[in-house]
Amino acid sequence: MKAYAAVTSKRAAIEKRRRAEREEMLKLAVEYKEQATLELRRRKREGTSGPEIIPHPDDIDFDPTTGAIIFNGPVTADKKMAQDLLVSAWPAAERQWRNSPLFVAKDRRFLRQYAKLKRQMKTVLHLVAKRASKINSWERATPQERIDYLRRTVWPTISGNFPLELVQSEVLLKLTLRLWLGIEPTEEEQQEFLMEAHKVLLLAQ
Repeated sequence: MKAYAAVTSKRAAIEKRRRAEREEMLKLAVEYKEQATLELRRRKREGTSGPEIIPHPDDIDFDPTTGAIIFNGPVTADKKMAQDLLVSAWPAAERQWRNSPLFVAKDRRFLRQYAKLKRQMKTVLHLVAKRASKINSWERATPQERIDYLRRTVWPTISGNFPLELVQSEVLLKLTLRLWLGIEPTEEEQQEFLMEAHKVLLLAQ
């Protein structure tokens, strides 16, 4: 009986702490939604602009029964940028897939991969259509902002097997991700990169 009472008391304490944490999170979310909404109204009234507010207040809902916080849009700038990048890059990427010799030859494995990719993009496009913000962050970003974003989020995975000396190369990043960036390295940059790559290969021998 003592053990049962101890376990019951412990569980009650844990539930109480969790309930308090949920209530605090709900309070913070409500305050955030109210303040963000007021800021957007102020900007509209005064005809001013500012950094995009993410998460957008109109993307935040609350379950009246459970008090759960529901996000119908991206909750961070990076997640929104990822969505917008896919939306912007998809037309060119799809053209490349459809122009591939494997697509023309109706290679079954290639067509399955293409169909899977289209299903994934359909999901992304649906999410973007539902969210409150219709602004495409990727299209509004400067070339350097795009490079900085890809270097921070995508490049560490893609460049995992590259020689360490070349991982920091902005030209290699541009060459590898030019479909997404829409930026082609200049002739001078390419020559500089080839010289650097040649040095790295010589040192590796």
